[in-house]
Amino acid sequence: MSKSKDSRCFNICVVGLSGTEKEKGTVGVGKSCLCNRFVHPAADDYYPEHTSILSQMDFSGRVVNNDHYLYWGKASKVTGDGLQYMFNVVEQTEFIDDATFLPHKSTVPHNYFKRSASVKLNSAGKHMYICTDQLGLEQDYEQTPMPDGKLFVDGFLVCIDVGDGFQRIQETQLKFIDKLLSTLRRTKKPIILCATKCDIANEDYLKEMRAYSAMRKVSLPLVETSAERNVNLEFAFLMLAQIIDKVKGKPKIIAFMDAAKLVKEQLDHATLKYEYLLKQFVVDYHDEWHITKKTLEGQATHAQLVALQGEKKVHELFMVHVSRLKSEHCEQAKRKYLEHLPKAFDSLIPNVEEIENISWSNVPAVLQGKQHYSTWFVHLSDASWSDSCFLDEIRDTRIPFDFVIEHGASTFECHVQKLIALRKTRQLKAEFAEVLKATSQIYPGKTWEDASRLFVEQLCFKYLSDQDRAEVYQEHQRRIIAKAKEDYHELLLENSELFAEVDRKEVFNFDKISDITVSLENDSRYEALKHISAERDALVLKHIFFVHRPTKESCFTQERCIDYQVEKVIANMSPQNKSRSLDNLLKLESPEKLALLIFGDGRLATQVAEALNRHLHGGKCKVNGKWFKLELSPLDGDVTAFNRQLQNSSREFSGCLCVFNSFSSLRYISSNLEYLAKSGNEPSGVLPLMLMLTSQKDTVNQNVHLLKQQGQKVANMLQIAFINCPASTKSTWEAQLDEIVSRLAISPPPAARPPRMSMRFEYEPDIRIGMCVMCGDPFNVDLVLTPFLESQFCMNPQSGQNDSLILEMFLGARRKKIKITVSSYHTATLNRSNLFHGYILVYSAKRRASLSVLISFLSDVLEVIPVQLVAITENNNEFFVDETTKELLSEGERIANEVGLKFMTVSARSRFHRQTEVFTPFFQQALQSKPSVEETYQLDPTLDVSTEMLNQSSVFSSSSLSDSDDDYTHTGYSPSVEERKLLPPERKPHEPEDITSGCYGQDADKYRRLLVMNDKKPTDLKMQINKLDMKFIEKLSGPISKSFGKPPSMHWAPLASIDDVNLPEMSSGAHRWPIGSSRPSLNLSDFDDGNKQEERGLERGRRPSSYKHRLSAFKNSLENSNKAPSGDSQETLLEHARITKVGIDNPAVDFSSDVGIERKQKVFKRFRHRKKKPIYFGRHLKDVVQSEDKPIPLFLEKCVHYIEMKGLDLEGLYRVSGSKADQNLLQEHFEKDNYFSFDSMHVTVHTIAGCMKAFFNALPEPLLPFSVHKLLADVVVGSSLESEILMGLEKVLAKLPKVNYDVFKYLITHLYRVCQHRENNKMSEENLSICFWPTLMKPNLTDMASITATLVNRTPIQPFIMHCPALFYNNGEIPMSVMRPAASSTEDDFEDKVVLPATILICPMPSPPPESSV
Repeated sequence: MSKSKDSRCFNICVVGLSGTEKEKGTVGVGKSCLCNRFVHPAADDYYPEHTSILSQMDFSGRVVNNDHYLYWGKASKVTGDGLQYMFNVVEQTEFIDDATFLPHKSTVPHNYFKRSASVKLNSAGKHMYICTDQLGLEQDYEQTPMPDGKLFVDGFLVCIDVGDGFQRIQETQLKFIDKLLSTLRRTKKPIILCATKCDIANEDYLKEMRAYSAMRKVSLPLVETSAERNVNLEFAFLMLAQIIDKVKGKPKIIAFMDAAKLVKEQLDHATLKYEYLLKQFVVDYHDEWHITKKTLEGQATHAQLVALQGEKKVHELFMVHVSRLKSEHCEQAKRKYLEHLPKAFDSLIPNVEEIENISWSNVPAVLQGKQHYSTWFVHLSDASWSDSCFLDEIRDTRIPFDFVIEHGASTFECHVQKLIALRKTRQLKAEFAEVLKATSQIYPGKTWEDASRLFVEQLCFKYLSDQDRAEVYQEHQRRIIAKAKEDYHELLLENSELFAEVDRKEVFNFDKISDITVSLENDSRYEALKHISAERDALVLKHIFFVHRPTKESCFTQERCIDYQVEKVIANMSPQNKSRSLDNLLKLESPEKLALLIFGDGRLATQVAEALNRHLHGGKCKVNGKWFKLELSPLDGDVTAFNRQLQNSSREFSGCLCVFNSFSSLRYISSNLEYLAKSGNEPSGVLPLMLMLTSQKDTVNQNVHLLKQQGQKVANMLQIAFINCPASTKSTWEAQLDEIVSRLAISPPPAARPPRMSMRFEYEPDIRIGMCVMCGDPFNVDLVLTPFLESQFCMNPQSGQNDSLILEMFLGARRKKIKITVSSYHTATLNRSNLFHGYILVYSAKRRASLSVLISFLSDVLEVIPVQLVAITENNNEFFVDETTKELLSEGERIANEVGLKFMTVSARSRFHRQTEVFTPFFQQALQSKPSVEETYQLDPTLDVSTEMLNQSSVFSSSSLSDSDDDYTHTGYSPSVEERKLLPPERKPHEPEDITSGCYGQDADKYRRLLVMNDKKPTDLKMQINKLDMKFIEKLSGPISKSFGKPPSMHWAPLASIDDVNLPEMSSGAHRWPIGSSRPSLNLSDFDDGNKQEERGLERGRRPSSYKHRLSAFKNSLENSNKAPSGDSQETLLEHARITKVGIDNPAVDFSSDVGIERKQKVFKRFRHRKKKPIYFGRHLKDVVQSEDKPIPLFLEKCVHYIEMKGLDLEGLYRVSGSKADQNLLQEHFEKDNYFSFDSMHVTVHTIAGCMKAFFNALPEPLLPFSVHKLLADVVVGSSLESEILMGLEKVLAKLPKVNYDVFKYLITHLYRVCQHRENNKMSEENLSICFWPTLMKPNLTDMASITATLVNRTPIQPFIMHCPALFYNNGEIPMSVMRPAASSTEDDFEDKVVLPATILICPMPSPPPESSV
């Protein structure tokens, strides 16, 4: 034993029954297994088979070394106290010669008892023993010699076999052990008895052994062990070491069952950890062990289990795990197949009659005979479905057919039963639907709970489920509600006059609904929606919104809107306007080889070429049965390379394809092609161009619709073909490729291509005609367009105008160009201020709404403009068989006769398309009225028509270019003196153009070219008057100064021409009247001879009236009403105290000199013009603040001060509408002079209040931005406690921009003051919120959900007004209102006297206006 205390080494000798088979039995007592497990505890190092029968060679080898004992090597163990013990283990045995089966002769010729009791072992050169296979192959194993060739035994461990079934007599073993112990006791060395093979122990042997060890003569500790399970081996050796070391205290022996349980728990825990490790690293059942082993070698869990159970056991666990993965994969595939199998049956055999009476054995044949069998099923030839590699095809959803045969029977039966049940359900649902149709007690909006009681006795009702009943009823409700809504919308259209007074600039007002509904409530179509009044009101709101902003996107017919149809029809016009069939063209000599140049931004052209090549068949494409070879040449570069490629290419291209997939790439294409056009190298003159939207991933988003629209517009502007991206992404490239080849095939060969008209030479028409068609009329728009489209003199529309076409006709002796702009009535309403020399108004004779909308539109058309009414009937006999048609045709004809219009009827089945000449008289009338119409547009300030358009239309018709379509007015061109000599002589004012002989002949194009060269911008108009009639000045200045406080600016319609005031000769830089335009002339005699003015058709100094008064008189005559037309109930600018009210639209009024000029300045209420570029109103809020120190806009300050001074007690403040005409005029005055006095206008407080709301409504963005709407709605609707509401409102205010916050605070403070006078003005917080929230938030009224929410939540501003002190002034005192002056005080006096508290210095009063503006 080593004397070191830190590391003690003990030499242990293991002894037990040994000898021949006769003495020990068929097997040994387990001495070798015990030593093997203790010294080499790893499972892979444990060898359960050891033999004692050796050859003489093995016995004399270095391992046995002619000794009857084995050296097992050294082992290190640690006790529970942390002590480390080293053990040298020696096994005493007896080796048998395999030849004589007698013990080998050794160097010590003693018997086993004496050899076992030897405490000193000497054997020079003896090596450690590992296993039986080591003998004879020592060089292949670890060679560890016995230390110093000698050992001194410190203790003995006696092995006693208690195992069962080894053909050994227990009494013989006990006798041997008893004799052995007697010999060992003489050595006086510690001895421990060790019962081996306890895992398979014989209980009788074990009990006998326990009794033996407890005998007095023996009295030795007994440790029960198992080398196979590695139980208590280490404990036996450590216990012997402690006895040898004489450790204090007797060690407690652990029972075998307890020790075995601990070992099992350790092994199970290690196994579970390893299985979890496998789940992490092995997820595919195809993984192999040798690869997985290398992956897991670095894991401690793997090493622990290998040590406990060995690599073979670990491999078995791996195989079990892989097998489980495969089983799970098969189960998953089985579930997937069973899930898809019903879908396959639904697709292949949906007809129950086909399979209702066949057995499952015949179903596979039925399935294989279906056309789409291969789409759902697959035949596997390599193996069954569970062992086939097809299981790994995750993306392939087809079902193995052997799986269907194996598992499909039950699914098929369920499929048949389902089809039978569905057939019965369909029959019952159809019967129930017919019952609902036949029941008159079902009305729109009736709930299912109320309606279900009516059908309890019906058989179809009884056998249907609750869900099916509700589904059928909801579908029936959807149909009748849709029909009722459609009828109600027709009712709204039939009463278009109710919406005629709605101004598109006016803030939306919910109070108008009540006025409208009063006129409609007696109609049955109104009553049909009484149970869904919210949706009925929503329809009115939506219609009012449409009247406010009539666009084709918000049209009630949606994609069937006339504007969309017209764009489609005109866009499909070929350059020569001929009907060309692709089939016929392909039969001609079309080239079989086509060369296509592809141009795009970045690498887009190359990407498109690659995509198209993938869909070609060997570079060929088949179109309508004919093959074409397509050669693609992509070009990714700038416009210079593009032009160089066109000019320097050795081959001739069949066409050029310009591709785009974003707004940036579209701008790139457009700018490059425009550059080529301007530089004179336009490729479209010799090469067909196509513009295509590609099917790239970035086009599949919410902007794809806008990309299509912009692409179509660019194509129209460039006069090239546009190839759209189809909705189906699966066949996108195939469809586009077919269209590309088709267009290239029908294009003429390069030698026969005519030069395309350059984009720079677009001629202005002689007259402009507007054609209006009602959306939703029961006829196709082609019916009214074919008289023009099929004419051989119909030309392509001008670039960028896909709603117009040019028609050449002989009007008299000269050919004239007529531009016909076709649109819906709502689009024509928006474009009313555009210059038109005549209107063609079309309506359906089977639809009352069509005629009603026509009359409403006609009411605003100027009388001087000729109008042609066209009534469309279904057939020629409809007048005699249909009362509605008869009534509408008669009414249309009476209107034409009474108002003085042209009228015609057209049958949808007639040859109207060949009757272009029927419009010739109307076009002649429009041409004759052209000077009067253009002069009317010049005199009317509400019609924002550019002077340039009037000049070109008057002088350079058929030849000059319309440079711009901008909304703002361009100054006319002023030619030089030399250029004027080249022009034809001017006509006198109002002298009609001679349609029998051309005004300018063939030299018009020469004049145009000469004038286009000089593009000098004219200077502003500055007139210097040298001589003027003073009496004329008095007549002009008197009434005007009374009405407006100052002379009108030059923006207003002129009351006299320059010739009448005798102006001096202007310099070359001064402004001149446009050459060729009809210059107004005004003589003093004109004021005295009103009848003469009426005869001439146009009264100088006032705007001409519309057809409104004639239509009103006609309606009154039809109704036999003797009531005079009532005037405006609200106060207007021309008060009765100052001038007698006259109807502006009434031409019968005598505008003589006695009435005065003031009556000629009255503003038109019914003219709607395009929005001009905003100067003050309509600008962003940050642009109209006075300064950082004065964050409140000046106009808002003036309005608030005026209202608080004069109108806080006025009943209905902000609810009652003021005069719209006064509001418009007040805003115009403020645009010109920000400091003029409101008192000088003599307007009401209601007008000022309306102006203030109009100011907020005109803002591009609402005062409360859209970003805070959801948060504000959550606060108003979701919060109930006052503290929660205040906290929520503070969060809303915190998100406002600073300028919005300051203005909002100023406004809410004002409304709080208004609310303090609620007893007089009847305006509570809720009423004020209802009036202001649409103005401050601008809700979305384009969809039904937003409109319905609008009806429910109309008070989001109310909590701000109620909690104004807490939100803005920390519960302090609200600033007092402005001082109320005396009755005689004016607003100017008030501005000098007002004293504002310090708390409202953020919004000071405006500085005093300059003297010139007072």
